[in-house]
Amino acid sequence: MIDTNRPLLNSTCPICNKPLGRNKNACSMKCYAKLKSHYKLCIICGEKFQDSPSNLNKTCSSLCSVENRKRLAADGVNTAAMKKANEMASKSPLTGRFETHMHAKEWVIQTPDGQIYKCRNLKNWLREHEDMLDGTVRQAWMA
Repeated sequence: MIDTNRPLLNSTCPICNKPLGRNKNACSMKCYAKLKSHYKLCIICGEKFQDSPSNLNKTCSSLCSVENRKRLAADGVNTAAMKKANEMASKSPLTGRFETHMHAKEWVIQTPDGQIYKCRNLKNWLREHEDMLDGTVRQAWMA
């Protein structure tokens, strides 16, 4: 009995029509890669582009992506979401001049007289101890 899932020895490559070699699906790894590639259609220009099925890309290029975002903004698609995000950011302790700021790091600062300070937000610490600085907070922060 012949296995119908397996191509016959005289089968040809579906990409280039050359005879199949050791590879059961295509004549070479190059053709096999093309055979297994996934393509999508760009929602802006309609061009076919190669992309993984798991990616959320809907456009073929950065120019089409910019155009897509402009169209979404003109339609007001993201307006409500951005408004809500801005409201929540103003209430969150992770987005301000606090020790809990999401980008704050642990700092250990030793003064010339040997006193040690521990803080989590260096810029906030500089603001609170401005009297200990030789210059301004900005000068200390930029140094």
